[in-house]
Amino acid sequence: VQGREIPLKMTKSFAKSDKGFVVTDSLDGPLGKILDSVTYDDKMQPVSRKMTQGPSAIDATYSAGKIQVTLNGTENELTYDGALLCDGPGRELIIAGMELQPGKELAVSVPSLAANKVTVAKISSEESTLEGVACTKVVVADVDNAAATSTFWVEKASKKVVRSESVIPELQNAVMTKTLKK
Repeated sequence: VQGREIPLKMTKSFAKSDKGFVVTDSLDGPLGKILDSVTYDDKMQPVSRKMTQGPSAIDATYSAGKIQVTLNGTENELTYDGALLCDGPGRELIIAGMELQPGKELAVSVPSLAANKVTVAKISSEESTLEGVACTKVVVADVDNAAATSTFWVEKASKKVVRSESVIPELQNAVMTKTLKK
């Protein structure tokens, strides 16, 4: 939050499932524990997502062009067109695996389950360095809200996201920074 640094500890885990694999982020912070899991199929398409924090829960089931969302017991359906980029755990794996060309842009639908909406984002990339390491810098920018931007640095040698920064407009444009521990 503006002018403050709030240390958080996040652990990421991977598991096989009968539908593909599950990526789970477990976050410990001042507001308690947050668990966020996404099940992906073998083509890296989201199948389901479950987020919990205290008594709050969001569940989602994905299918072509539709997302069934249950937010604290209230059901809703979101629709989207074209390519879908899940904004939950595993997103950085998808970003790292994209073969993006500098100067080219890609449009994707990005669901925000907590906000109960789907937005369109542009994905662009450029050559970059981070702390002297050759990277591809990938920017995912909301088309309708320029403040809602996530930037990923993908290390060229390992193809891993080594750092990400996401602006969170709902938190007075706070910046959430994640750095890969080696």
